[in-house]
Amino acid sequence: FADRAGNLGSEQRFSYSAIGDPVNVASRVESLTKQYGLPVLVTENTAANASDLALLEIDLVRVVGRAQPVAIFTVLGDDVYARQPGFTSLFVAHSRMIANYRGRLFAEAAGAAAEARKLAPPTMHAFYDNYANRIEMLCKNPPPDDWDGVLEVLEK
Repeated sequence: FADRAGNLGSEQRFSYSAIGDPVNVASRVESLTKQYGLPVLVTENTAANASDLALLEIDLVRVVGRAQPVAIFTVLGDDVYARQPGFTSLFVAHSRMIANYRGRLFAEAAGAAAEARKLAPPTMHAFYDNYANRIEMLCKNPPPDDWDGVLEVLEK
């Protein structure tokens, strides 16, 4: 929730707005939708409050102005879709991809990404293609020992 919400400004000019760290983070995350090729991204706080929806964790990112990384998720559907066998299969393959990626098991992550892409709706294909490219780069140029799997987002 926003640190402050309400009318801001003066008597001559004001507008209803929200300010604070959660609003800044949400703005940074919203700007990542193009980079990930996904129509919707939400933070871990939103995901925790909507756990009945069909959610997939997408990445850990460190946005401008924040030292701590934040997990980001995409929403694929409602609670009915979340219980469908197709989504369950996708969730398992996708979760395996994320776990292997963070565990530096890049060949296994690539296999899980290919499996997940086959199970995913077309709106997620660009995401899996991008992740496959990222994994391929990490296979060719392994990260340093202190790599934490967090994507540094350097732009607002």
